[in-house]
Amino acid sequence: MNKAMQDYSRSRFRDLGVTRLPGELYRRDPILTITGWIHLVLLVLGLILFWFDSREILGINPWIKPMKFALSIWIYLWTMAFLFGYLSVPKKWLRVLGGLISLMLFIEIVCIYMQSFRGTISHFNAETAFDGYIYSMMGAMIALNTVFVVIVLILFFTNTKGLPRIVAWGIRLGIIGFVLGSAVGGKMVLEVAHTVGAADGGPGLPFLNWSTIAGDLRIAHFLGLHTLQLFPLAAYGLNRRNTLSVGSKWFVFTLFVVLYSALLVGIYTQALHGLPLISS
Repeated sequence: MNKAMQDYSRSRFRDLGVTRLPGELYRRDPILTITGWIHLVLLVLGLILFWFDSREILGINPWIKPMKFALSIWIYLWTMAFLFGYLSVPKKWLRVLGGLISLMLFIEIVCIYMQSFRGTISHFNAETAFDGYIYSMMGAMIALNTVFVVIVLILFFTNTKGLPRIVAWGIRLGIIGFVLGSAVGGKMVLEVAHTVGAADGGPGLPFLNWSTIAGDLRIAHFLGLHTLQLFPLAAYGLNRRNTLSVGSKWFVFTLFVVLYSALLVGIYTQALHGLPLISS
C-alpha cells in the first residue's frame, strides 16, 4: 500500500468525530449499520414493554433479557461495521460477510423477543418441540457468527489498511477475546445452564441479573465478548498520546491486556467453583 493511502487511513481513524459516526458506519458497511439501527429500535421497544408487562420469567421481567441482547448486538454490529473500514478486501466480499453476520444476529434477536412475548425462556429451553427448535436455531446462528468472526480475525492478520501497529494489534486481540468469550457461551450450552451451583434464576444483580448466590458463567462471557471494543479503544487512545514514547505505549497496552485477561480468567474460574461475583 502506498504512503498516501496509509496517511489517509490513519487520518480517518484519528479524526472521526462522534457526530459523524452513523454516516461513516453506513459508508463502511450499510447492512451492518442498518441492522444495528434495527436493534436500537428493538431496545426502545423492549423498554416500553418493560413498563407495561408485569409477568416474570425466572424471577425477572420478561423484557430485561431482550433489552440486554439488543443493546449488546447493536454495539457489536456497529463495531464490526467500523472495523470493516480498515480491511483491504474487495467491498463486495465484505458486504457478503457483513450481510451474513447481520442475518445471524437478526434471527437470534427475533427468537429472543418471540420467546419473551410467549412468556418462556429462550436459552436452554427444550420443554416443547417448538422451544427446542428455537433454541437449536439460536445456537446455530451464534456458532455461524463465531465462524464469521474468525474469518474477520484472519483478514486483520493479512489485509489491514495502513493502521498504526498498536491499533492493529488492539483489534486483533479484541477479536481473539471475543472468540474466547464465545467459547464461554459454548460452555454454557454444554452445561445447559449459565449458573454453577444453583438453578438458573434466583437473586441477581439489578438489570444484569448475574447471580449473587452462585457462580455465573455469563460474567466471563460478557467480559470476553466486549474485548472487541475495549482492546481497540485502549490501543487507539494510547496511539493518540503523543507525550508517550512508542515503548511506553506498548508497555501500557500490554499491561492493560494482561491485567484484563487475568481478571477474565479469574472471574471464569470463580464461576466454575460456584462462587458469585458479588454475594447477596
